[in-house]
Amino acid sequence: MKKTLLIVLLLSFGFSQQITHTTTYDNGNIKSITYHKETRTRIEKVKYREYYENGQKSSEETYKDGKEDGKWTGWHKNGQKKSEGTYKDGIKDGKWIHSTDIGNGKYEVKYTKGNIDLVTFTDNLGQTYSGIPVNEEPKADGQYLYQEHEYNFSKYPEAFATIKNGELDGLHTEWYKKGQKEFEVTYKDGDLISSKCWDEEGKKCQEKLFDELVIEDIIVGEGTMVEKNSIITVNYTGWLGDGTKFDSSLNPGRSPFRFTVGAGQVIQGWDEGIPGMRVGGKRKLIIPPSMGYGNQNMGAIPPNSTLIFEVDLLGIE
Repeated sequence: MKKTLLIVLLLSFGFSQQITHTTTYDNGNIKSITYHKETRTRIEKVKYREYYENGQKSSEETYKDGKEDGKWTGWHKNGQKKSEGTYKDGIKDGKWIHSTDIGNGKYEVKYTKGNIDLVTFTDNLGQTYSGIPVNEEPKADGQYLYQEHEYNFSKYPEAFATIKNGELDGLHTEWYKKGQKEFEVTYKDGDLISSKCWDEEGKKCQEKLFDELVIEDIIVGEGTMVEKNSIITVNYTGWLGDGTKFDSSLNPGRSPFRFTVGAGQVIQGWDEGIPGMRVGGKRKLIIPPSMGYGNQNMGAIPPNSTLIFEVDLLGIE
């Protein structure tokens, strides 16, 4: 049976007193403590603490004018800090930190007047993922952290994804419930570039790097067609499979690029992917490592990288 203790502590000033209201569990351990400040005109709640049945503190918060105000801290049953942040006039405000209940991941959530501005999740490997928390498949462009039911910051996200122009773009990651990464997939404009997966023990079960050249005409030109040994001038931009841009002739101070097709002056993916273009055309090339730089470390291009290029054909000599 719950017991209720009422302890009145008179403050030495004599103008106010602190009232402490304590409830207990059947085993005698404290369940909650509520601190009130009583003045001549009113009784005001100023602090509240809750405890688990094992005696571990579960939460502590302060009040002002009857509303949560100031620091709020919560703990898991094992004593590990669960959440910490601040309230202002009864609503969450500023930065909150939430630890997952399994202790190997955390969220940093930024609030403005109770509204979430940004959520950044850090997994057990220290990798960070910033996005909007959702429990439905997103339609609008943006970065998202997904859970099937109402989003719970004490749980791992089920997935992280980026939507661009209505399609998956960049990194897509999913996790098991215990925090082990399940798979990691890279997209570019909806095209699957590479994928990795792991079992629940963390053993890699698959790694696939696509070994075929993918050619996609974004704009079909109407001018002269490129053939082997054609001398051409192009503008281009190149990305890694994860969406990181590593080079572009459109960067400030750069000029269009001139080379002979099929002469070995460029990587194999270009020599085989450019022929057939017409002047005025724009083509996307997804180039596997075997047709790019292979296992070479090219600085901004790590070994065994899938490369994505968009090439504008400006002219043929």
